[in-house]
Amino acid sequence: MVDKFKIYEACMSSIESRIQAIQEALDAAITAGNEETKSSVGDKYETGRAMMQMEQDKQRTQLGKAILLKNELSQINLKRQYKKIEKGAVAITDAGCYFIATSIGKVTVEENVIYAISTDAPLAKALMEKKENDVLFFQGKKFIIQKIL
Repeated sequence: MVDKFKIYEACMSSIESRIQAIQEALDAAITAGNEETKSSVGDKYETGRAMMQMEQDKQRTQLGKAILLKNELSQINLKRQYKKIEKGAVAITDAGCYFIATSIGKVTVEENVIYAISTDAPLAKALMEKKENDVLFFQGKKFIIQKIL
């Protein structure tokens, strides 16, 4: 049986790794932009500078999104017991295990694959309000809710 606390920790670790990688890429883009400024003149300088600025903006946008994911995940009450699937619940089905929290994707906890999905994901919307032993059909596939954590 998967443990909700371990799922949460794996998700948080995944987000923190993502934030660190983005921050490193942003730092590299800033350094490259500063070096481009020192070594270039004329049109080449302006083009290089614009490209570095675009890369920095892209990294800042990704960093902002990752921080939002982390904040959203940190608001989950892990001690709450769920009778039906809603935000914060772990839905164990015959077709997989889903943590309804935020869009992180696949994480592995003690050899169990868990999909951390946003409440906006189509599957999460289909799972919402379902209870243990409920059956649902999603995109032509049958899901049986075996357990809710």
